[in-house]
Amino acid sequence: MFRLVRPDDDQDSDSHQCDAGVCGSPWPLVGRDAEMAVLRLAIGDSDQLGVVVTGDAGLGKTRLAREALASAAAEGCDVVWAAATRAAASIPFGALSMLLPDTARHDAGLVQVLRATADHVAERAGKRRVVIAVDDAHLLDDASAALVHLLVAQELAFVIVTVRTGEPAPDAISGLVKDERVRRISLAALDPSTVDSLIGEVLDRPVDGISRRDIRHLTDGNPLLLREILSAGLASGALRERDGMWHWRGWPAGQGTVFFTDLVAGRLDALPAAARAAVEVVACGEPLSVHLLEELVEPAGIEDAERAGLLTVEQCGARSVARLGHPLHGEVIRATLPARRARTVWAGLAEALAGTPMRRRDDALLAAVWQLRSGVVTHADVLLPAARQALARFALDLAERLARLAAQVQPGWEVDRLLATILGARGRHQEAAALASGPPEDRGAWAATRATILYWGLDQTDQAQKVLDGVATVGGAADAMRCWLHLFEGQCADALDTGLRALDAPGAETGDVVRAAAGASAAAALLGRFDRAAVIRARGLAALARSDAADVPWGAEQLDYATCLTLLAAGRLREAWSAADRGYRRAVEEHANLPAGCWLAFRGVAEKTQGRVGAATASLREAVVLLADDDPFLVRPACLSKLASAAALAGDHAAADWLAQADAERRGANKLFTAWMALDRAWIMAARGQLSDALAQAGAAADLARDTGQPTFEAVARYDIARLGGERLAVTRLAELAGDVEGALVPALATAAVALRDADGPALERAATTFDDLGLLLLAAEATAAAARAYQQGGRRTLAVAAHHRAAVLAGACEGARTPLLRPAAPGDLLTRREYEVVMLAAAGQRSREIANRLRLSIRTVDNYLGRAYAKLGITSRDDLATVFRRDA
Repeated sequence: MFRLVRPDDDQDSDSHQCDAGVCGSPWPLVGRDAEMAVLRLAIGDSDQLGVVVTGDAGLGKTRLAREALASAAAEGCDVVWAAATRAAASIPFGALSMLLPDTARHDAGLVQVLRATADHVAERAGKRRVVIAVDDAHLLDDASAALVHLLVAQELAFVIVTVRTGEPAPDAISGLVKDERVRRISLAALDPSTVDSLIGEVLDRPVDGISRRDIRHLTDGNPLLLREILSAGLASGALRERDGMWHWRGWPAGQGTVFFTDLVAGRLDALPAAARAAVEVVACGEPLSVHLLEELVEPAGIEDAERAGLLTVEQCGARSVARLGHPLHGEVIRATLPARRARTVWAGLAEALAGTPMRRRDDALLAAVWQLRSGVVTHADVLLPAARQALARFALDLAERLARLAAQVQPGWEVDRLLATILGARGRHQEAAALASGPPEDRGAWAATRATILYWGLDQTDQAQKVLDGVATVGGAADAMRCWLHLFEGQCADALDTGLRALDAPGAETGDVVRAAAGASAAAALLGRFDRAAVIRARGLAALARSDAADVPWGAEQLDYATCLTLLAAGRLREAWSAADRGYRRAVEEHANLPAGCWLAFRGVAEKTQGRVGAATASLREAVVLLADDDPFLVRPACLSKLASAAALAGDHAAADWLAQADAERRGANKLFTAWMALDRAWIMAARGQLSDALAQAGAAADLARDTGQPTFEAVARYDIARLGGERLAVTRLAELAGDVEGALVPALATAAVALRDADGPALERAATTFDDLGLLLLAAEATAAAARAYQQGGRRTLAVAAHHRAAVLAGACEGARTPLLRPAAPGDLLTRREYEVVMLAAAGQRSREIANRLRLSIRTVDNYLGRAYAKLGITSRDDLATVFRRDA
């Protein structure tokens, strides 16, 4: 009899089953919809006789065959699962013994057994289709392979056969694909987006973008390797949870070998010596110019390694480069290579590269890194330029190691200043300050370096200012740093003036021009002078184009940040989001945590301002993780604060925890963000129902923005006062700001505030259209909802219904955001703001005394508000109130 084998009875290496350490349920089958469709159609087509599934180990051939067999069983087919193994291959019919009839004689000849089995299958099948899946059919013994071929040839069964690419298979199996009625499916590696989806499916928390990139690189689209890496990463600590997100830290020393040596060791051990040498050299230097490779190993060895699939040679521009066949090969080889052999390889690579003209941008960096790893410095002149390149690429650990080596072999003030800059960026401020304490005060570059460390690192604003005041020259590095210090101290007008002075100084160095342009254009944007910001940024870009990027570390990124800030301040949210997303993706590809985190902060702010609170929460949570170790400019506390307010708008109770963490991490530096964080606190209060406190807090935030020279942000805060019910408090100042700030945003905010005050339905709808055009979906939804209420109160029911519907559509794009202006059109519209505030707290279960304490009212006043609300709503008790407002509560 046939034995029905459930597709989840047997767990094998290709099945995508999830280890318990990764998740508690089987892994989903993703990225194989097209292949499953082919299999289902073929099984259901009586003219089709089978499918041969080929692919490399770990790509999911087994899982695909199991899913297809389960689908066939569900359609009423008689199904059989068989798995070929090397052990069973020594026994005739070892893999397919379950198909043999009980009457088959052990001493019968092969032909007799085949005939008897074919008759038995035909008899058992009856009117049902027989579907037989044979996994790893390349391992079948000849008798089993002949039986599979016979069943297909006589149309007695439909077969699903999996074969590993590159493995020799019996002729009977190889011949199946020659039959036009047998389909062939060749499995490819999963594409990056599918790998990301699979990671998201099997892990219980999100993974930051750089970690996803690392994991994708290691797995190269192989789902089996993905499973192994995630399980091993959890076991080894390479994959750790941080702030509610998984973060890949890299393998602990030697751990990668423990987990993956078995996957590649056999192939490496089978290589001839010359081919092994070629693989080792490429592992230490990939991607490696073939010209350099041929200087170090025999050409025959390269060819043998290529034939074995361990090396690939591809064209990169005008030259050929060699890479390993799979990223894990490099992990294993580098981890198992004897230390002496590794040092010899790196020394040879460094010498070979030094013998070339070294005209390519990365040549100096490569030569320095290879010398560093070899432990022998023969070309010291490349170390300092290489350290600058590493810093420019945000590779801070490598930059420090190269700078320290340069300081050992060629000590001097220039390398000390670079090392101080690197240490400051890494958060080791005391070490940085000790290095930056020697040279004269009037050396501008040194003064800028020391001021940077004192301000952002040691929180000594006054001392930083004194260091800069001690520089007598106008312009240069000191003025560029003054510009940034003024900016982050919330002195935007002074920042603009100082930055312009630095730009106009005769003979200013390129790096100082770029840094001054970035700071001054950001200041101009916050002041609402967007045209001026664009002109200043153009001067910075022109200077940057005339220089080597390594000479201006982070200069391009700083100019791009200023551009994104300008777009945000001008209310051009869609453009701001696109700029931030491009920057983030670029940083992920460059494996740079710091810029990736900063770009996520910009992206999250854009999303929150748009009203996409779910997306904003995700972006800001990832920013918080990526900035945990690399945050030289103290951006993380502001990210935590923004995350708290986004979470509050989304109804997430974790908002208070994020805010507490932001408060704990705040420092004296960066007063620029103080007003922003104050406004975040207002929205957390509003989410708790403390509307009066929220209104006062928004007013304080607006005053802080005014005091720190940010009229663009002050306008946002003033309009938030109107959104929280203080329309009459906001309109006058907003009208003044509308005349001072360029662009369409602030006039729109001013107009909308007046419309809110006057309950002017048509004006509110016009404001909503402007907000929608700017990408401010939440403000558009609120204005439209307010218009619906204005129309309803004026008895214009048709207009109210239409506006209410449009408000619902706009609110639907805001991912569950809840604000006072988005409250349902009824019954709350009958109440004043204070009545609404009181009844919402009462509906949430608070007693009159608690409400009175929270709102700083008398108990009698609270009861009076409740009484008036009961009368307006036609109810008589708190129970009725809770029922009416259950949705809001």
